[in-house]
Amino acid sequence: MSYVTQTPVDPVVAAADPSVTSGLASAFRGKINTAYSDLMTRLKLIMAAVENIGTQVGAGAISGGAVTAGSGLSVSVATLKAFVGSVVEFNASQTVGGFTGSATNYLYLRQDGTWTINTTGTAPGTGDGHGLSLLWATVVCGASTVTSIGDTRRLYPFDAPSGVTYISKLQGNGAAMTFKRRAIALSDADTTLLASQYDATILEFTGALTADRFITMPTTDGAAFMVRNKTSGAHKLKFVTASYSQYISVDSNLAVWIYCDGADYQSGTPTSGLTISATPP
Repeated sequence: MSYVTQTPVDPVVAAADPSVTSGLASAFRGKINTAYSDLMTRLKLIMAAVENIGTQVGAGAISGGAVTAGSGLSVSVATLKAFVGSVVEFNASQTVGGFTGSATNYLYLRQDGTWTINTTGTAPGTGDGHGLSLLWATVVCGASTVTSIGDTRRLYPFDAPSGVTYISKLQGNGAAMTFKRRAIALSDADTTLLASQYDATILEFTGALTADRFITMPTTDGAAFMVRNKTSGAHKLKFVTASYSQYISVDSNLAVWIYCDGADYQSGTPTSGLTISATPP
């Protein structure tokens, strides 16, 4: 008896398949289709388990995926590998367009390998059929071009050299923080940071400013960050909580430690007694 060839579109064995004799057709088809159904059920259970693990560990970039400005209101994304509910991998660079001019855009990588863009910074839900999402970059646009790009990729915790274990998160007072340096591209306006932007220990702010700007940080008692003002225009960044009574002002090209006491941000960097020298003693 020759093998039954199943069609790629419908893996169920056809009733009139000539490779199966009429006397054995019903029994043969039934067993094959039952085995196939059982296999698919097991595969779905495995995928569900993988997605559940991914939900617990979180999505993240494994390698690649650098974002650079393209022509007009578009960007180029380099080859990448990431985990967003399942492994997403691009073996060629991609051009992503459709950004909104004169606005800060948020670029999300989706579980099905597509991209979602919005200007709210709210992570898209799974109800749109594209699965889970990972904030990949913030893209600040002028009227007709991309002016700056902030790298918001969270590194996947398992991406470590052999024999090395990374501590991926610190958890305290409900706020998770990873050991990494995050670049945050500012528009020329006061800004309230999203949770996806302050999940790193070091925050570097870029963008062209025409005035001093307030940066609203989380009101989490004990939250601590190294903040660096890399903006152009020689203006200050003023770090506050949502209901502040004071602020920490950071000059251009300066980096300082700040921490929250539950109400306001305080300076963790001494104003005197600190010497930075390029010459060894």
